[in-house]
Amino acid sequence: MFDDLRSWEVQPELPDADVNTQASWLASQAVTWASFRDFRRAHACIERAKSLETKESWVFSCESDVFGLEDRWDEALKSAEISWEMNPGTPYGAHSLGNSLLNLRRIREVAERLSCAAQGCESFEVAQLTCWHVCTLAEIVEGEERGRTLQRAEELAEQASKLAPLADRETRAWFALGRLDIAELRDDRAAMERWANEVRSPFHRKVLENLHKNPHGLRIRMPFHRAIQKHDECLPTSVASALAAMGTPVDAEAMAAEITFGGTAEWAAAEWLEKKGLTVRSFPVGPEIASRLIKNGIAFVVTLESDASAHAVAVVGLDEAAGTLIIHDPTALRTTQYLLESIGKNETPLGPRGMATVPSNKVALLEELLPREDAEAVAARTAHHRAIVLGGPAAGRKVVEKLAERQPAHPSTRLLKAMQAVEDGRVGTALVEFQDLMNQFPGSAFVRARLLGCCRLLGDAALMRRTLASVVERGILPGIQSQQTWLYPPGAYVSEYADMLRASAETREQARTLLHGVIARESSCAQAWHVLGDLLWEERDLQGAVLGYRIAAGLAGSSEHYARAYCDALGNVGRQEEGLEWLEKRVAT
Repeated sequence: MFDDLRSWEVQPELPDADVNTQASWLASQAVTWASFRDFRRAHACIERAKSLETKESWVFSCESDVFGLEDRWDEALKSAEISWEMNPGTPYGAHSLGNSLLNLRRIREVAERLSCAAQGCESFEVAQLTCWHVCTLAEIVEGEERGRTLQRAEELAEQASKLAPLADRETRAWFALGRLDIAELRDDRAAMERWANEVRSPFHRKVLENLHKNPHGLRIRMPFHRAIQKHDECLPTSVASALAAMGTPVDAEAMAAEITFGGTAEWAAAEWLEKKGLTVRSFPVGPEIASRLIKNGIAFVVTLESDASAHAVAVVGLDEAAGTLIIHDPTALRTTQYLLESIGKNETPLGPRGMATVPSNKVALLEELLPREDAEAVAARTAHHRAIVLGGPAAGRKVVEKLAERQPAHPSTRLLKAMQAVEDGRVGTALVEFQDLMNQFPGSAFVRARLLGCCRLLGDAALMRRTLASVVERGILPGIQSQQTWLYPPGAYVSEYADMLRASAETREQARTLLHGVIARESSCAQAWHVLGDLLWEERDLQGAVLGYRIAAGLAGSSEHYARAYCDALGNVGRQEEGLEWLEKRVAT
């Protein structure tokens, strides 16, 4: 991918290509640039493609995708409609039209329009994509209509399979996933078992095992608000979905407009909600407390912490028979499921952090359901973050001291003491505590990230390298989510490990290989692009380095370090004015 991007910078157009090919080529580039949040370059490619005055519907489909990535959903739909009108029935047109309508929550419309288009079509891709959208509609309807909708989905799945008699293994797996989707929505366990084995999904194999053990378990699905987040707005969107499940609407966009920048701090969200007359409580999420809350009609938000970021989702249901929580992830309109037994495994009570928000008539019930000591400890962690941000180390120290007086032996107290020790400059003390916590709670990505942070501050390269190598070289692990088959080592750690390897001529090529592997799997990993930029800069490949720095700065829009690195690199290659112009636009947005 990196080599392609470099060649596009030098020569974005195909030599001697006819106008139709040229327009399609430029439009395809636009989507790639937009995926790196380089919307200026993406729109330039689209405008150049449109200036060729061709009748390529592909150009408008790509424009729709660019607008969608930019959260300009109404404009995305307009472009998708133009593409569909120019050339109805194309797979790419169906994709952009479907995404645009879903982003605007027009679920029934997209299912009906694509279902009509799929009748008599000869594209297995259109049939299979339509099947997915029809399944989406089936999620939100009940009774006879649900049965009819799933029957239509079954017909589309059969149609897709017949239209691809020479399907390869990957395509057959895609078909099997569609069949598995239908089986789950029908609660057809025999079909689930068949298709789960077909797709070789460890998640679904575990679900089937649970169903055999507890076939009559309770299933609760609360009537939540389906919404898709805009960039960095997962917490406000998930809070709105969870509150809607309890009949308490809030405006996610208004919340995000006031408190979101490069993500949303939980303490800021809590203060915003409390000003609206709501009560917010934090707690560590484990199987027992999650089940108890849902059974008592309280949906909640859980923040899933990875090693370099965090993502908030809404927990809106429970399937005891399957052993899963029903989740609304704001990156998609449809629900997904997480294995209940995996929530908080080797991590609780340090995490994952839950946030329940209730109106006044449910406060007493919520207080009764939450484990008091654990909830108090998690609330102190949120308060400590707020104190550090607003008042510095001295303010944070008061929060830690207060919790230590009440719960001196709680794991969260030890965690906060270690975090405060870092703030106070006692990094060696913190390192020992983080190591102990890591041994006790090996599933905590938060603790692991803080442990590595201490290693950096101490300059303990040997310990860092051993720790990173243990993560990077562990291979792939089974996923715990219904839409995640396998889990790779975190891209941030692979990138940091590569950053260490690039320092030696003997391991520089290994570093390069690792970085390109991360980029291939997680093209949005800003750290991988930045480290690749550093590697290329050392090799005096200045133009390649500038490209890596630019992509990193675009993907991590709130990172001052990446922004400075990109502008410094521009200055060092004599492009100071370009750097200043980019900074001005960054400040304006």
